[in-house]
Amino acid sequence: MHKKTAVTAALCLLAAAFLIFAAGCVGSDQTPAAKEGDTVSVFYTLTVDGVEKESNFGSTPLEFTIGAGSMIKGFNDGVIGMKTGETKTIEVSPENGYGVYSKEKKTELPLSDLKEAFGTVSVGDIVEVYAGYTKMNAEILSIDENNDTAEAAVNHPLAGKTLTFTIKLDSITPAK
Repeated sequence: MHKKTAVTAALCLLAAAFLIFAAGCVGSDQTPAAKEGDTVSVFYTLTVDGVEKESNFGSTPLEFTIGAGSMIKGFNDGVIGMKTGETKTIEVSPENGYGVYSKEKKTELPLSDLKEAFGTVSVGDIVEVYAGYTKMNAEILSIDENNDTAEAAVNHPLAGKTLTFTIKLDSITPAK
């Protein structure tokens, strides 16, 4: 009888273990994946044309809320579905990055300010200007000395570039 009880107990334990496994409590990955609305912290390296442009590996992670609009679309979308500790490399097209370079994004700049900052400027020159806190490249399209203006095409310095990001997801704070 004692042997029969031991066999019965072992079978019951085996059945219980199988039920737990089948329910997904053992042997399956329960780590949550990053989704829209979650706040995430990431480490990343940005490479453009094979040249590393910036990286925060070994420093403070970048924190942002997925879908809040603070990141370029390609980076934002690339983080969706990642799990804590996961690293992946993504390529972001200009359309999902900083846009396609366009000479149609025109503005007028004070010629005297340009001369003060850069000395002389000529048609075709590309100078760095600021729109608020954002550094932009301004390609001088025309100069009007009489009106003290220069017409310029203003684009982000990475406009028209395919961006390669290596991203490591450091943490996820689920949306509330």
